[in-house]
Amino acid sequence: MKAKQIVEYRYYNIPENEYVLPLLGEDWRGIYGNECDPLHFHNLMEIGICHEGNGYMVLESTKVPYSEECITIIPANYPHVTVGQNKTVNYWEYIFFDPASVLKEIYDGDNEFINKMLDKLNKTGRMLKKTNEDSNLRSLILILFEECRNRKNYSNEVIKNIITSIIIMVSRLDDTAYDT
Repeated sequence: MKAKQIVEYRYYNIPENEYVLPLLGEDWRGIYGNECDPLHFHNLMEIGICHEGNGYMVLESTKVPYSEECITIIPANYPHVTVGQNKTVNYWEYIFFDPASVLKEIYDGDNEFINKMLDKLNKTGRMLKKTNEDSNLRSLILILFEECRNRKNYSNEVIKNIITSIIIMVSRLDDTAYDT
């Protein structure tokens, strides 16, 4: 008899009057996962950047190798886990957000467009490697992280509009989810 696989649920809360929950800085430097760690999913979309280390990420049931400068885009409710190679130190940073709430605010009343974007966005997890041709998407993600790190006047508006652009650019990616 096959044992049931455990999948953990992780709930994240975006601060009031914000569009994102950034998890940045040295707190995210450490040993990531091992072969026995269960998959997990969250209530929000996750964008992650690997600054140091390598290993693989399990996206549903597919193992995808990662290394420094890889970017992951994980839809809400999408099972995944990060496993660093040989228990070495890795350094990741993350930004969590709710694409539906951002789209509803900007495209109020255009439910057909909102649903189309969300269907495409939530289709699968993605990993962008440094060599990807999606350089504009990569640039936007890096700007988003920088804006979250160094808040300035009107940062919330900048963040909302960058997220909107990221949502649309991810939605128009072809059906090939992984750059392997």
